[in-house]
Amino acid sequence: MDLSMKHQYLPDDVQALQTPFRCYLSDMLALVKKQRAEREALGALALYQRTIP
Repeated sequence: MDLSMKHQYLPDDVQALQTPFRCYLSDMLALVKKQRAEREALGALALYQRTIP
């Protein structure tokens, strides 16, 4: 946004480092899905269904 206001572009070497279509949360999402599947396989209740004793 800053460069847009200044009517400038990023240098080519910096543009090459940008990955706009790579989801930065995909690794964490995969981990959460794996943990959820493991809980279900063990028969544990989902976290939001647990009660505090």
